[in-house]
Amino acid sequence: MDHYSRPLSSLQVPHDASIRAEFDTLQIIDDITIPYGKWGTAPYLEPITTDFPQFGDGGASQVVTHCIVNIDTITVLSP
Repeated sequence: MDHYSRPLSSLQVPHDASIRAEFDTLQIIDDITIPYGKWGTAPYLEPITTDFPQFGDGGASQVVTHCIVNIDTITVLSP
């Protein structure tokens, strides 16, 4: 995603998504979990964003980790 508006629709977030962080996902592979829907308050898992259509189309995959993540690259996306 090279433009900040693209993640807004797929991630279904009510805020700017203008920063991209790139990292090796293998460093967190043993700690990832699928989040519960409705930002953690629903009784069901939401591996693909769908719960907030008012913020976009959804369709992005998502996981949660509690590990410290070593970032390789941080990019400020252009508007």
